[in-house]
Amino acid sequence: MAERKDRMALLSRYSKHHTFFYEEKPRLNINVEQWAADALIESYGIQYCYDLLAYYFDVAQNPNWKYFVNYAETIINS
Repeated sequence: MAERKDRMALLSRYSKHHTFFYEEKPRLNINVEQWAADALIESYGIQYCYDLLAYYFDVAQNPNWKYFVNYAETIINS
């Protein structure tokens, strides 16, 4: 299990990207979504998740957290 600070850091990084892209804060329940962040961090590592998140916001037309979490492997393969 990833540390709580890493889970929250990934969600915070997502929030920063989302706020920049949409000019509004995302509506995420961080207490629920931290477990999705945990799965990503456990699978790929925190630094790779940061890089993947930045890439996702560069290429996606409508980036959102659920798609990022559910299709991380597809994003990596693209």
